[in-house]
Amino acid sequence: MSDKNIERELLHSKLIRELRPEALAAVAGERFIGEHDVASRYGVSAVTAREALRALVQEGLVVRHRGSGTYIADRMEFQPVGVLLELDISHPRTSPFHLRVAQRLCTWFREHGLRIRLYAGTVDPGEHAEEFTAPEFADDFSSGRLCGAAVVYGPWGTYWKEFFSTAHTPNIGLWNDHTKLRVHLDYAGMLGVAIDKLVTEGRRRIALIGWGMERVDVPGIDGLAGLFRKYLEQRGLDADDSLIRTSFQPAQVGAGWEGLHEIWASRNGHPDGLIVLDDMLFSDVCAAIASLGIDVPGQLAVVTHANANVPLAAPFPFSRAAFDPDACAEAMGGLLLAAMRRESAAATEQTMGFEWHEAGRVARASRPWVGGRQALAAGWLMPMGVFNHKERRDHKEAHADGEAIHR
Repeated sequence: MSDKNIERELLHSKLIRELRPEALAAVAGERFIGEHDVASRYGVSAVTAREALRALVQEGLVVRHRGSGTYIADRMEFQPVGVLLELDISHPRTSPFHLRVAQRLCTWFREHGLRIRLYAGTVDPGEHAEEFTAPEFADDFSSGRLCGAAVVYGPWGTYWKEFFSTAHTPNIGLWNDHTKLRVHLDYAGMLGVAIDKLVTEGRRRIALIGWGMERVDVPGIDGLAGLFRKYLEQRGLDADDSLIRTSFQPAQVGAGWEGLHEIWASRNGHPDGLIVLDDMLFSDVCAAIASLGIDVPGQLAVVTHANANVPLAAPFPFSRAAFDPDACAEAMGGLLLAAMRRESAAATEQTMGFEWHEAGRVARASRPWVGGRQALAAGWLMPMGVFNHKERRDHKEAHADGEAIHR
């Protein structure tokens, strides 16, 4: 390529970069600057101006009508919605919840007549990348080639907050403070209900096992472990650090197994209640309970986090708080679509509640269950009654004493 052609190519790219933000900020149907005005404003030839506008047409940002002019395009008609899942989808311990949310989001947008582009990364479960491991998403998003973006699991860091919050393209994140729109899970409320459940059963030494990556929107509280200590103090219980294990990584098979063994060996005595903050950790914990010969619920009452409509198996009764990935996907889709349509009264965030499943009669499962490092010979399935906590006002009435913390 000659020096002249290289110079022309650079000028062409620079002109597109100048025009793109203006097109992204405009409203569909508005008249856009024409090629003669582009040439005059930037001091370029009519050919260069025409090529730059043609590039914006190809990106789905503007449409050109012969004899009428150039107009801002309806991006939802010409561009896909990007769905980002930075997690490694091939990893055996990648969160089924995140996988389900991503899958349901794609289905939801297609049902609403929109095209989808799914971006998958390579981040191991429990890890957070500082950079995109799906760089195609960053390129398409920053270049305005997506009409909207749903971040099911994305990178962390202060830079990305500016990346998303200052973008003209509407974007939403699941439990991600960096995006313009947000859907949160009421983990704080779930933890309060779980503690109250165990306290009403007379449990006084309550243990906690979790990944340690959970966050809560409570000023001055460092994660769910910090909130757990605060809740115990509110209820007149001691927060024994030897009963708290939240430093695990999801990729570590058997992490919950080791965690419960460490807790059970506490010099301060065994716990009589246990809260598990992840359904995959729960399988490890079940294996540990069997290996230690713990009587549930005689010696230990168990409550676990779970995913709605996904049965959990254990050879003992347990209670669970289930979050619905389908409902999360629907909430994310609804908020993002409203923003893409520029609806003035559209909400910017939503907190998803949970369903409380009370421990009931133990029944045999239809297939053997394997958890953690070892297989349990007997498989069991828990049919449970459901207490609905989807409305936060119900949670407020039931747990007014902790309202200042988990609202």
